[in-house]
Amino acid sequence: MKTIMILLALLPVFLFVLEAKPVKAHRMIVETEKEGNIIVRYDDGTPAGNAVVSAYDESGNLLFEAQVNENGTYSYDTTIKVDHIIAYDGIGHRASWVKDEEPNVFLAVPVGLRALLGVSLLLFICSVFIYRKHLRA
Repeated sequence: MKTIMILLALLPVFLFVLEAKPVKAHRMIVETEKEGNIIVRYDDGTPAGNAVVSAYDESGNLLFEAQVNENGTYSYDTTIKVDHIIAYDGIGHRASWVKDEEPNVFLAVPVGLRALLGVSLLLFICSVFIYRKHLRA
């Protein structure tokens, strides 16, 4: 029984340390620095210079569609009342921004840490069931 517990405890170490390979994955982010200025970038800070932004009003009507510049920015007339923006870079990344929406704090946590917390939770649940089985025996 102790051997199984030790192996289960060491499993995340083998998965994350021994099999870890660098990954170039990233997500795209749409922000509005100020009214009339759209910024499209990847989460590592590089601008998404090939992104196309589409702006919509509250009813979902397309207001404009435009390509951002090489710095990942696009400026529009502030008299246009934009409710939400969708950006697409043509290679699979898609991001959106909604007026007055709070940013998702969960996405600020690095993916590796979220995965480690998930595996830790599963190991804790497994340990509880093994402990309960041990008490019955």
